[in-house]
Amino acid sequence: MSAAGKGHFRALKLFLLFTLLPAVELYLVLRIGGWLGAEATVALVVATGVLGAFMVARELKAALTTLKGLVESGIFPKEGLIHWVGSCLLVLAGGLLLLTPGAITDLAGLALVMPPIRVLLARRLGPLVERILVEEGVSPRSVLLPPSKDLV
Repeated sequence: MSAAGKGHFRALKLFLLFTLLPAVELYLVLRIGGWLGAEATVALVVATGVLGAFMVARELKAALTTLKGLVESGIFPKEGLIHWVGSCLLVLAGGLLLLTPGAITDLAGLALVMPPIRVLLARRLGPLVERILVEEGVSPRSVLLPPSKDLV
């Protein structure tokens, strides 16, 4: 794909993300508001934000506590630190999506915060992150993987 083609594709993705998605979200919130009423809809939006904040805090604490314990014991996770960093970033992204009003962003945020889905995504994103690091001239093996052979 040419540079101009990539630019148009990037512009299309930005349009979908910042124009079409909010329009669909607004439509869904208005429809839900029509079914539940304004007060219940606002309460639902606030509740998903609060739930998201608590879930993110719990999952980040669990992930960081596990990683801290492994590092302190000198044992590193089999997937390397890319997996753990990716998992924490997915939790943060999920939290941001849960704090954003809307049904689609709430579902996506919930999926990113839930451990089984997050672990699967982190494993799939690891090779992509490694490829990006290599393209930028960084050796992911030397920076993000353990210096020893002790792998969990």
